[in-house]
Amino acid sequence: MKNMLMDIAKQNNFKIDADMSFNGKVDYAHKYVYNNLVQFPENAWLFEKYNICNFSDFYRASSINQNFPFYLQLENIWPSVKQVTEAIHNMGGVIILAHPY
Repeated sequence: MKNMLMDIAKQNNFKIDADMSFNGKVDYAHKYVYNNLVQFPENAWLFEKYNICNFSDFYRASSINQNFPFYLQLENIWPSVKQVTEAIHNMGGVIILAHPY
């Protein structure tokens, strides 16, 4: 996912540090890209235009706002609820919804 987000940054001419290291064991792709973008004043317009004040705003926008440049259709990346449900049932598992509130 990090590569997809970095490709979006490059394609849209956002200022990024291509040499910034990414540790998938510690970093999350969205947080990595967000931290990379905010360090450059040239990217400030993005945060102003989409009212991005922090990482949570960035993550939400990239998950639900189809007009946001970093929007990713997560259904193309992760399995659907139906696919996960079928896999769990096929292996004899039971699905429990914890903490519904």
